[in-house]
Amino acid sequence: MTLPPHTQELPLLLVDDNPQNLRLANFLLRSDGFSVWNADSAEQAIVLLKGQRFSMVLMDIPLTGKTSSSWHLPLTHCRATKCA
Repeated sequence: MTLPPHTQELPLLLVDDNPQNLRLANFLLRSDGFSVWNADSAEQAIVLLKGQRFSMVLMDIPLTGKTSSSWHLPLTHCRATKCA
């Protein structure tokens, strides 16, 4: 996977509530040279999105406690405000 040069300095956010999937995806992405931040819940991901910019969010759908439709508002707000 190759991201545009202007996004490569930003980390990826990896969100999964399955610890084995999170470890495997983290290992594979880091092996390809990406900087990766992890969140093991939707709530943790939203907190991270409010304090850090990411080039991409990779997430398991559905996450425990959240459905894909409940992500729409937080991610739309984050994109509009650059998560700050």
